[in-house]
Amino acid sequence: MITLLALFLLIGCEGNEPLPSDPWQVSVVTPSFYPIKITQAYGVNEEQDWTMPLHGLAQTMRKSELEYVRTVFPDYDGFGLPLSILTGVSGSQLGSANKHLPDSIYIGHHSLIYVFCD
Repeated sequence: MITLLALFLLIGCEGNEPLPSDPWQVSVVTPSFYPIKITQAYGVNEEQDWTMPLHGLAQTMRKSELEYVRTVFPDYDGFGLPLSILTGVSGSQLGSANKHLPDSIYIGHHSLIYVFCD
């Protein structure tokens, strides 16, 4: 009986289609002293030949402000990565029809730190 059950499970895993699930997401965290502005973000799947943009990453600046992060981590000095669901910004794939994961994720950003040299 156990052998038959294991065989059915293996046959069921043989298909190429993923199980239905939520759309994939990407989270971004930046240090407070090195803020960035995300300009573009997208996932690429080489095998299936698609590129899909992400949306929802516009709050990066607000979530990385020192005062905001200190509400979650009171001793935060601004240099490390404050890893928390409350200080990270999540981006979700556009649309929900494609449940396949991307092979690569690309995030374009501008640094908001300006260095002046004399």
